[in-house]
Amino acid sequence: MTRAFVGIDIPEHIITVLQPVQDRLPMGRIVPPENLHLTLCFLGDVSDPALEAVHERLSALHQPGVDITLSGLDWIGGAHPRAIVAGVVPHDGLTALHRAVLGACHGAGVVVERRRFVPHVTLARLGKARASAALNDVVLSHRLTPFGAFRAHGFTLYQSDLRPEGAVYTPLASYPLRSEAR
Repeated sequence: MTRAFVGIDIPEHIITVLQPVQDRLPMGRIVPPENLHLTLCFLGDVSDPALEAVHERLSALHQPGVDITLSGLDWIGGAHPRAIVAGVVPHDGLTALHRAVLGACHGAGVVVERRRFVPHVTLARLGKARASAALNDVVLSHRLTPFGAFRAHGFTLYQSDLRPEGAVYTPLASYPLRSEAR
């Protein structure tokens, strides 16, 4: 079994804007720059044949590139926040890409958790720690901060290995997005 997800890499010019914000976070496990991404679909643990089927279906997608704008810090996890995230401004193109990727995974026979698509980039994981007043101040001070925009020209199927020091993401395959809408 392979733990996997499909995501969009965050370009360096956005990472350089996000890192100083991460440095201000007084608690939590900071996500390393090389792991910053926008998840399109979390597959969980899948068999090798299912992963191959997902790859074949993703290879057949011909979606256009999407514009992505990151703006504002937020919590995810409800009453007991589990992560600090940079928000992603909703966009029809991104939603369409998410649906296409989800459809490809379903078509490959992979059952993924049903949840509303709330695009974001995880900056820090809180684990079991309770949010502090200092952390709340940082989040509130960046609630509306624009972090930049970029055009996604592709997405990646990743393997995710959980280790005590944090997750290690290994790209398994990359898929281009069309440069123009048809």
